[in-house]
Amino acid sequence: MRRLNAVLFDAFGTLFAPVSAGSPVAHLCRLLASDGVRASPERAERAIVAEVALYRERFPLIRTPEELRQLEYAATDIVLSELVLPDFPRDRMRQHLLDLFALTVFPDVEPALTSLQERDLALGVVSNYNALLSTHLTELGLADWFRVTVNSADYGKPKPAPGIFHEATRQLGLPLDRVLYVGDDVDNDYYGARQAGLHAVLLSRDVAPVAEEIRAIHALTELPSHLDRHFV
Repeated sequence: MRRLNAVLFDAFGTLFAPVSAGSPVAHLCRLLASDGVRASPERAERAIVAEVALYRERFPLIRTPEELRQLEYAATDIVLSELVLPDFPRDRMRQHLLDLFALTVFPDVEPALTSLQERDLALGVVSNYNALLSTHLTELGLADWFRVTVNSADYGKPKPAPGIFHEATRQLGLPLDRVLYVGDDVDNDYYGARQAGLHAVLLSRDVAPVAEEIRAIHALTELPSHLDRHFV
């Protein structure tokens, strides 16, 4: 077994997620109902699918708060169009979407980070996220845990490009085989890190079956025992 010196994490889906994760359609319908608007689940689902598609395309490229604000309004217009609500106040819908996708930290994050820090492991984040990642980590109370933070907008290429992982290990001053990467996406995170030369473990929060050759955990609090099994 090799000695491990650092653990790097994916951000979205690994450290944090929207408060409405798992039920965004029902959540949106409830928010609209508070304004006296009855939206069918079918229309609400189409609106959210369109909104998420726009964010997936543009969010990782955001460089400034103003660009993020412009994206928020573009998403608002898409949702209003899909819901056929031309007279609904635009700023009110934008606020509903901000509430819908407000970020919350998973409850297993702090215990896991505390345990890893007690093992004197350097911690970092490598994420397909925009240039505001560090700001969002600060707002969520996570920034102080991490020695390095690398996002795809600043680096110029998203995972699974090997270089984005290499940039984090370069900043840490560590060889690739002394670093473990943890993320929730099989291709971008697990295989991306492995192909870049790092160790990897997949975070499968929904306990869905994974291929036998993939090392997986179902909560970040399982990381310490995983390290005990596989690393010095």
